[in-house]
Amino acid sequence: MKSIMLTQTDYERLKGVLQTYGGTATNERKSIHSLRVDIERAKKVASEKIPAQVVTMNSKIRVRNVSNNKMIDMTLVYPNDADVKQQKVSVLAPVGAAVLGYSIGDTITWQMPTGTSELKIEEIYYQPEASGHYNI
Repeated sequence: MKSIMLTQTDYERLKGVLQTYGGTATNERKSIHSLRVDIERAKKVASEKIPAQVVTMNSKIRVRNVSNNKMIDMTLVYPNDADVKQQKVSVLAPVGAAVLGYSIGDTITWQMPTGTSELKIEEIYYQPEASGHYNI
């Protein structure tokens, strides 16, 4: 299992989110459990030290579905900011939990209700920390 990286700020905020959100659907509970495990095992670094190629909270990214080569743009957000129409994906959604902390070029395998899917992180259009925005 590849090691992931998180900013200390994202780690603290996500711990708070996970304490208050239980999830109702089975896939939500699975992704929440997976996210808990991932953030605990992640390498935590100061916001100023996170590499620009790592997906952090509020990053705008492009991923490619490996099975059909379809490109998907999304912004990784906290649950209250999720909005499908604006391509804002909650970190509690299976795909959101799957990409957090991974880097450009990484391929992530994750469970969907219909089976296993593979996504490759192709690009990060915007990462708050790389732009000097540490408190978003």
